[in-house]
Amino acid sequence: MEICFAAAIVASLSACEATREDLVAENLELIARYCLDCHNAAEQAGNLSLEGASLAAVHDDPETWERVVRKLRAGMMPPVGIPRPDQAS
Repeated sequence: MEICFAAAIVASLSACEATREDLVAENLELIARYCLDCHNAAEQAGNLSLEGASLAAVHDDPETWERVVRKLRAGMMPPVGIPRPDQAS
């Protein structure tokens, strides 16, 4: 997965208010599908749980989201061999 996933999250959240809730829900679905198997409260892979993390208020936890963005940009997440979203997602 490339920077596109991270950029999509950031761009989506800064979109107009009329579609903000839909975009947050859509991105939460992506996180649930591609991230939460490992990054949940029980497993905390990499000492990171995205379970309950707020996409509606990324600014409330910038350290976590910066960490997510760095891993996505480096192509480290999801790991090789694990399903990844397509470029458009």
